[in-house]
Amino acid sequence: MATVIALNTTASGIYLNDLGEDILSPGYPVCLSDYYPLTAISRSYILLNKVLSGEIAISDGTNYQPSADGVEYLRSFTTTLNPKDRSGKIRVHQTSRKLGLAIGWTGVGDLVTDPTSVGGGESVSIRHNIGDGKVLTKYIDFNCVENDTWLHEGYITWSKCDLDLITLEVLPRVANVVQSSGTDYAIYDNYLVVPAPPGTGNAGVLSDITTHSGGLVYMPNDDLNNRPLAFWNAAWDKKTKKYINIYPAPKGDGRYNIFSAEIVLARYINKLTLLDSGFIALSSSDTSQLGQGLRIRLTSETNMDVGDHEWAMASTICLHRKKSI
Repeated sequence: MATVIALNTTASGIYLNDLGEDILSPGYPVCLSDYYPLTAISRSYILLNKVLSGEIAISDGTNYQPSADGVEYLRSFTTTLNPKDRSGKIRVHQTSRKLGLAIGWTGVGDLVTDPTSVGGGESVSIRHNIGDGKVLTKYIDFNCVENDTWLHEGYITWSKCDLDLITLEVLPRVANVVQSSGTDYAIYDNYLVVPAPPGTGNAGVLSDITTHSGGLVYMPNDDLNNRPLAFWNAAWDKKTKKYINIYPAPKGDGRYNIFSAEIVLARYINKLTLLDSGFIALSSSDTSQLGQGLRIRLTSETNMDVGDHEWAMASTICLHRKKSI
């Protein structure tokens, strides 16, 4: 497969919003072809214009090319739009799946200890035993930093339920933050870590935010492709498996946030009531992107009004992902 390496030659970050790349940090080469299909790269209007202006240099893995040659190299990967079948009819395929991703179903998350892990994590299930207490909580994580991941729909089965409840929400992974003074961090509204003028902050971040699970949380664009409010930027180094070039975005135009406390960002299932044994398909035509550091929280509430009792539920989640293995 061809290689496309992009190098930001300017002194500030460059956003490739139409491609999905969070940021190209100054002076740090990024192999775009490791993350995106070549056809998508070749159609990035922002990338093509930045290459033409000289703000981004393009390499085929051997040499960086002059602006015009770089544009020509990118355009060589463009495929014909509206492909036709053998009879000459235009092929039409309606899907919410982002092109370049594959569909898959899973009953477990990914291993948190390995940013490249697919599967092998916590199961999307809860078993309540007598004496466990009314509320049980489980966190399911997916590694998205090298594996573009979108939630599509889910399926739930349950047994021995007696008006018991389940809730499924998306929350950020929380960093280890302490009160301090004279730092570069400040806590806003008791949950968000924002940049402070050097030496004026009131918080300290003890977590190693260079790691994939250290507290940097990627904030995806909304359905209209509007950027979120985010106060930090970073670039992921695929070789070292670390974030590098972490720097503040005090105007809120960054790509990552750091959270000091849990806050519900989305609630996909709200106190779904389960009775006896059954199955339900939570079908949807939509998808929702998961950013690195966003995690699923599954909560069960046992109906103690009828007395403590054993019951269980399990779920299968349909995902759209770049890698399924």
